Amino acid sequence: MYCSNDYFDDAEKFLSAISLRGPNFATTGKYHWLFRGQCDSDRLLPRAWRKGELAPFIESDEPKTAKDYATIEFRIAQEFFTLADRRGLQLPEDTQYLRREILGLDEIMWTSWPDVQHLSLLALAQHNGLPTRLLDWTWNPYVAAYFAAEGVLRNRKRSHAKSTIEVSALAVDVASESLLNSQLGISTNVEEQIAIVTAPSAGNENLRAQEGAFTLVRLPESEDTSQDLVPIALDDLIASFQGDGTHYTLLYRFELDASQTDFLLYLLQAEGVSTSSVWPGYHGVADEVTLRLGPSAPNE
Repeated sequence: MYCSNDYFDDAEKFLSAISLRGPNFATTGKYHWLFRGQCDSDRLLPRAWRKGELAPFIESDEPKTAKDYATIEFRIAQEFFTLADRRGLQLPEDTQYLRREILGLDEIMWTSWPDVQHLSLLALAQHNGLPTRLLDWTWNPYVAAYFAAEGVLRNRKRSHAKSTIEVSALAVDVASESLLNSQLGISTNVEEQIAIVTAPSAGNENLRAQEGAFTLVRLPESEDTSQDLVPIALDDLIASFQGDGTHYTLLYRFELDASQTDFLLYLLQAEGVSTSSVWPGYHGVADEVTLRLGPSAPNE
């Protein structure tokens, strides 16, 4: 069994289940698991691969082929780099090689997009609200729980009722195909590869405060980029793994009834995780003041 699902209707039990001190993660500890918070059972699909997310950046129809997606994603990264550089902002792993690609002096290899030299730039763009094929995670399960609860609050204000808060936990081992095959007896049986991506936290305050990291599902390299791209969610990919891995779990999914949202946020605040801690700076402080004093403030 490579995926496990647990449901809770009590915020304290939910936090105990996702805690690094709890029974699920205490034997391995921090940096062996990544955590992601979401509303409801959304698929583990990066934003750039979700339907309609690239529409604001194009005038034509929705992208279809692998090259369509790569071209739009590159243009977004290109514009982000160019404008940030013109405004004198620090950019991660800034090299003349990367600049030549951004300026269009060197040809981009669409078959391997994104290449390793693009990842830190994509991470910075992702943490500032632009769509990429990176999927956000954190090393801190409480930060993941905060973002899931925040999503419920956001949808509550929009009158979009949500039934569950969800935190996924991903084993870092999933990125090592050789480990899965040789030690755990698990065959991925697919051509896609899962990569764990880290990026410099210097110059990226959000990444540092949120203890962020990313996953990237690398599609098989092909000379034919005109084929339609069929995005695959990370959880679907892991569920397709085969072999005799018995009870080894690569992906946990913990769900909490959304009625516990306010109490969960109160408990997280007691752990030092709140709006002002995950969004550093005055803006995060101001947002937390609004949450604490507004009509929808959690009941303490």
